[in-house]
Amino acid sequence: MPQTLGSLRSDRKTVPHNEAAADPTVNDDSTAGYEIGGMWVNTTSDTCWMCTDASAGAAVWQNLTSTSGVSDGDKGDITVSGSGAVWTIDPNVVTFAKMQDVSAGDKVLGRISGAGDVEEIDCTAAGRALLDDANAAAQRTTLGLGTISTVNSPVPIADGGTGQTTQTAAFDALDPLTTQGDIIYHDGTNSVRLPKGTAGQVLRMNAGATVPEWGAGGGASTSQWTTIIKTSNTTIQSDATVNQDADLQFTTVANTNYLIRALIVYLSPAAADFKYIWTHGGTLTDSAGFSWRMDEGATTISNILGDADPFTGENLQTTTDGELNMIFYHLFMRVSGSGGLLALNWSQNSSVAGDTTVYAGSFIEYLSETP
Repeated sequence: MPQTLGSLRSDRKTVPHNEAAADPTVNDDSTAGYEIGGMWVNTTSDTCWMCTDASAGAAVWQNLTSTSGVSDGDKGDITVSGSGAVWTIDPNVVTFAKMQDVSAGDKVLGRISGAGDVEEIDCTAAGRALLDDANAAAQRTTLGLGTISTVNSPVPIADGGTGQTTQTAAFDALDPLTTQGDIIYHDGTNSVRLPKGTAGQVLRMNAGATVPEWGAGGGASTSQWTTIIKTSNTTIQSDATVNQDADLQFTTVANTNYLIRALIVYLSPAAADFKYIWTHGGTLTDSAGFSWRMDEGATTISNILGDADPFTGENLQTTTDGELNMIFYHLFMRVSGSGGLLALNWSQNSSVAGDTTVYAGSFIEYLSETP
């Protein structure tokens, strides 16, 4: 409870006061006997306080010994404490208008690296365009990326990739090739496939010099013989039906003349004999040929045959058991509007069980000329 000091005025009005080991609080008010002008002495901190408002539950005491001259309490935007020694800005009271101005436009506040004071960071119009986007999809649109940036690796062909993860596999996924020996060329619009040629063909330009093609020699003429050699023996039994030899063939080119010579080395039972015929898948203006045979151990040629139409009728060659035979054939042909496969076809003349063999080393060779 407050005590009273001696008379301070002529009317000897008493002034309530109190001595305590702590500072007065808002509850040291009129209900406790204090009034405006009342005094309070903190005997621990040696401070003196005067009541400036004795309202119940909201008493205000002024520290008369504080060097700051400001009492503790909330002063609006700032709260004073520690007997006026500590001033704290209240939360959410500093508005943008109360902050320091930035030095120029296109700035954001932050730190470029490390901890420390807030500093200005440049922010261009392009940066602002990304910052104000609502989400990542909107940012991709701003950057013009579409959906490509969201595609997982490997990127599918439909999205501009290859669908593969290695160089070879990526190229194979895109190229149009299907068969061993195919090549790629450009047709003026796209890269397309040129199927592989056949044995003995060479790669050359077509008649219009627009795209490559496989053919017999390269253009107007071949000054050297092109040779196609049979690389393995072929043997048949009990077969009198002529069939193409898999090695002794080549493809001709339209509007080209061919001089062809062939050597066929064979062995066949006497009862079977041997027959052959030429076939051509293209069109011909005309053709002519002749042949002869040399038997094993013979000193003269035999069975010389003129062949006015080498592609009609089978040529019969008689044989002797156990003896090799060699057929020499010369053929001239003029290919007209379309080329095609020229091939030797052969078989037994009479179907017997013995082996009839055409041997490796047999060959066809030709010269070509475009008139």
